[in-house]
Amino acid sequence: MKNTVKVIFALASLLILFTCTSYAQTELMGEQTRGHGSDATLRCDGIQLNGIVTIVKVSGLNAGFWITDQYNTVLYNCDNMTKGVGVKLNPGTYFVYPNLVEGHDKAYITLFLK
Repeated sequence: MKNTVKVIFALASLLILFTCTSYAQTELMGEQTRGHGSDATLRCDGIQLNGIVTIVKVSGLNAGFWITDQYNTVLYNCDNMTKGVGVKLNPGTYFVYPNLVEGHDKAYITLFLK
């Protein structure tokens, strides 16, 4: 009886662990700071994805955003934040950068991936 309880407890623990990790959300963040003329500063640490993920939420202060790969090739360009929800990203390395809002010197973007 004690062994059965231990086995059930171990299986339940593994199920909880698997459920928590399978619903884990990953974030990809970027920013842009206005420079002089076309000399803006872009910052994003990038993310390496090992599987297909979906953008489930987009937030930030921006006028849209664009996503590039490790070669700086633009893969997705969005003129507002809501259009990005539902986009699927295949395995690979990605970076995201926000478009500046007119009159602002800084913009932020966060993509929530699942």
